[in-house]
Amino acid sequence: MKPSAPSPHLRLVDSAPSSSSAVIYVLPSQGEMTLGRDPACQVSCPMAQGGVSRFHARIISMGERQWHLCDLSSTNGTYLNDRRLSGCRPLRQGDRIRLGHHGPTFRVEFDTSPSLWSSWKPVEAVTLTQLFPVLPALTDPDHFDYLLIGIITVTVVVLLFMAVGNPALFNVLLAIYLTLAAYYVIYRLCRQVKPLWVPILAALFMALLLESPVLDAFIQIFRVWLPGDADLSMANQQPLTLVLQMFVGTGLMEELLKILPILLLGALGGMMRSPLREWLTIREPLDGIILGTAAAVGFTLVESLGYYVPSMIQSVGSSGLAPEIGQVSGLQLLIARTLGAIAGHMAYSGYFGYFLGLSVLKPSHRVRIWLTGLLTAAGLHTLWNVSGLLGPVVLALVGSVSYAFLIGAIFKARELSPQLSSPQHAASE
Repeated sequence: MKPSAPSPHLRLVDSAPSSSSAVIYVLPSQGEMTLGRDPACQVSCPMAQGGVSRFHARIISMGERQWHLCDLSSTNGTYLNDRRLSGCRPLRQGDRIRLGHHGPTFRVEFDTSPSLWSSWKPVEAVTLTQLFPVLPALTDPDHFDYLLIGIITVTVVVLLFMAVGNPALFNVLLAIYLTLAAYYVIYRLCRQVKPLWVPILAALFMALLLESPVLDAFIQIFRVWLPGDADLSMANQQPLTLVLQMFVGTGLMEELLKILPILLLGALGGMMRSPLREWLTIREPLDGIILGTAAAVGFTLVESLGYYVPSMIQSVGSSGLAPEIGQVSGLQLLIARTLGAIAGHMAYSGYFGYFLGLSVLKPSHRVRIWLTGLLTAAGLHTLWNVSGLLGPVVLALVGSVSYAFLIGAIFKARELSPQLSSPQHAASE
């Protein structure tokens, strides 16, 4: 009597294409099976490397020897035949499933009946995408993002070459590129829950507000009517008084100023229909972080290019040094400020944005949530300003703490996000 052929299953395979493992997982005839790091998964990979989430992917039986593979909003993605999975896809004989970038790989085996030809393997044809691997990068959204980064970088480099000899234009191009590069890190960490043009719009709104009478009104309120006009030149200034002035005139004022573009976008979105309404408004903490950090980008660019860099150039020039030294000093300051924005203005505003989104999810606690976010963001901002007077070591420490606050808020926001999870899915982290 011939032994019965094994049921359709997943076979765990090694990284080497020709090797295989005896570990198999029978596909469900009905229902579903979950793959992930959690011991509760039917295919459990507790020691897996390569960024496997607790509940990473799911295989659903569709009946009649048909199964679909679905990604469970995993952090590092599920790959079907080396292409990142979006949503669900049907499985076919010989498909390869990989969890994460370098996680475990499984081969789908449906037709396992022995035959005379079981030991014969036909030579596979060379596909067009194998001969021209650039083609998937042009069509796959996950690949195209990285292709676009390279295209933008090359374009900016060419423009910088063309701007040599024109310091003002060179500084503008470099500042925009460095600040947007820092912002894109945050945007990707937030899982891109909003189209990229929305945060760009928030940054533009912020830049326009800083060139409007709104800034003068804020200065009048916080630095004239309220005790926020810090004078660092006063030798007998009391430390507590100086900290209070910085907290009011810099921390509170600038953090409140940077939420105005978010409020403007929300008001604009309230007059729109779907999907513009959802794109422009804050529905959850991730939205608040994306828009808060975007407003900080606009603030950083205007503040650096419109005030700090020209002041540095003028200061060096008034000291009698050559104009070229002033330009170099201004460029050095520009690079430091734009790269540092991710642990500075972007960190404070993104952290405050988390609380704006959290208040949408928990409206009954809105006042307490807003106050907590505002006071914490303003406190971090003030701490950075004060640490600048205490030395570079303290400054680096405070910047690292601010960045840690932002990263913590991002991962908590991903955990709370209604857009990245659903009732039937467990959290991926």
